[in-house]
Amino acid sequence: MICRECGTEFDEHQSEVACALCCSRSHCSMVKCPNCGMEMPREPHPLARLRQWLFGKHEAKLRPAPDGLCQRSGLTLAEVPPGKQALIERFLDPTHVRKFLSLGILPGTTLTVLKHSPAVVVRAGYSEFAFDRALAQTVLVRQL
Repeated sequence: MICRECGTEFDEHQSEVACALCCSRSHCSMVKCPNCGMEMPREPHPLARLRQWLFGKHEAKLRPAPDGLCQRSGLTLAEVPPGKQALIERFLDPTHVRKFLSLGILPGTTLTVLKHSPAVVVRAGYSEFAFDRALAQTVLVRQL
């Protein structure tokens, strides 16, 4: 599938990571882009089979680079200098997504980095949160 919002090409199986926290995932007819979080209807089965027959499997495009050296664009929350603002683009580690969502920190949220020591302290709205460096490195952001 191709996301209408960001143009990322992904497989429906990759959207399962983005949908892992949804309460209605067992009977949902939507898929979520793993890059931007945009929800869209599932591709109809005949259309998916036709695309596979015409263009082949997309699996080869989606594999990581040799030796696991995938280049990620942007920087992590731990790399933003203190005093600067950043916009959350996505979470790199799906195991920590629930922690951020429970705090109301979602993709598209603007954060202000306050300090880096002893922890990465950020402000989101009127709330301030402290994350350890390892957790802050799992958040991909765009500096504003």
